[in-house]
Amino acid sequence: AVGDLRAPIGLAVAGDGSIYVAEFGRHRVVRLGRGGELLGAFGGHGAGAVGGPGTIDGPGAFDGPYGVAVAPDGTVVVTDRDASRVLRFSTDGRHLETWGGDASGVFDHPSGIAVARDGTTYVADTVRHRIRSVRRDGTLGATWGREGDGPGEFRYPRGVAVGPDGTVVVADFGNNRVQAFAPDGAFRRMWGRSGSGPGELDWPLGIAVDPDGDVWVADTNNSRVQRFTAAGAFVEAHGSAGEAAGEFRWPDGIAVDAAGSVYVSDTGNGRVQVLRRGRVGLVDAARRWLASLRR
Repeated sequence: AVGDLRAPIGLAVAGDGSIYVAEFGRHRVVRLGRGGELLGAFGGHGAGAVGGPGTIDGPGAFDGPYGVAVAPDGTVVVTDRDASRVLRFSTDGRHLETWGGDASGVFDHPSGIAVARDGTTYVADTVRHRIRSVRRDGTLGATWGREGDGPGEFRYPRGVAVGPDGTVVVADFGNNRVQAFAPDGAFRRMWGRSGSGPGELDWPLGIAVDPDGDVWVADTNNSRVQRFTAAGAFVEAHGSAGEAAGEFRWPDGIAVDAAGSVYVSDTGNGRVQVLRRGRVGLVDAARRWLASLRR
C-alpha cells in the first residue's frame, strides 16, 4: 500500500479539529491532532485490545470497526461491523456503552453512522436494508427502510450523514443513489443513477454534509468524490484511479470539518487525502499522520 494505514474506512472530525479514523485492518480507531500528531488509539483485536479485556466480545475491543462519528458532547460512536454492534467511547477512548451485539438482533453488520445535533445517532443497518436511530439515552428510536429500489427502500445502505437542518442523507450502495429523509424517516428526495458520468454513481459508500448543506459522496468504484447541492444537483467531481496525490483506490469514508475541508479515506492506498478549496492531495499534515502511524 502507498500509505501506512491499514484499510482506513470511517472518518469523523471532532469539535476541536482532531480526526478519528476507523482503521478496519488493525481493528482500532486512531485519533489525530490538527497538526498531524498521533494523539492516541483505542480498540484492537484479541489479546492486543486496548481498553478492553482482550477478547473481541468484551467492551472496548473491535471485530471490524467501520463507521465512526462524534456526538455533540464529544463522545465517539463506532460501528463494530462484524460483531453487529455499536460502541460508544469517551474522547480519550474509554469504553462507555455498547448497543446491540450478535445475539441481540438489534443490528446486522452495521456500517455508516452519524450523530445529529440533538444527540440522536443514525446507523446504517446494512444487511437488513434499513436505517435505525438510537436516542440520546440509548433507547431505540425511528427505524425505516426495507429491501427494494423504491423511495425509502434500500439495497445495502452504507454511509449516513446529517445536515445542518437535520436532514438524514444515506448512500444507497446497491441502488447507486443518495436518499434524503426527515429525522423521523419520512422520505424527502433521492438522486443519482448507475454510471460514470457527472452526477452518476457506481457503488457509493461514504457520505458527508458540509457546513453549507452540500452533500459529498465517495463514489467508490469510479475512484472519485462528488459534491451535490442539498437538492441533489451535481456540482463537481474530484479524483481518478491511481496512487498519486488526488487519485484514489477505493475511496470509502468521507468527513467535512467546520471550515469546509473534506477528508477522504483512500482505503486501497492506505491513507487519508484532504480536499481544500477545490484541490485534492496529500497535504503536509496528512503526510505527517502517515509518518506518525508507522509501526
